[in-house]
Amino acid sequence: MDWMDRCVGNRVGRALAESGIGTGEVARKAGIRAAVFADRMIAPATFTVDELVLIAVALDRNPVDLLPDARCLPDAGCDVCLGRS
Repeated sequence: MDWMDRCVGNRVGRALAESGIGTGEVARKAGIRAAVFADRMIAPATFTVDELVLIAVALDRNPVDLLPDARCLPDAGCDVCLGRS
């Protein structure tokens, strides 16, 4: 998994935790099978753009909140990328 995959996965995980909504509910709202959503959380590189948008909507977030920001660079990264937030 590269830095961008890790960042996207961490951002989805953080948004999920902050929402208080269970993974099954997010998967249902996003129209993604629960097992597929669970697999995507393990290997975030496999999220499609469509899935990220649907997940953001299910979490009442802006899709850009789930993407790396300007501080996210290879071998550097923001706190979310590095798993510190």
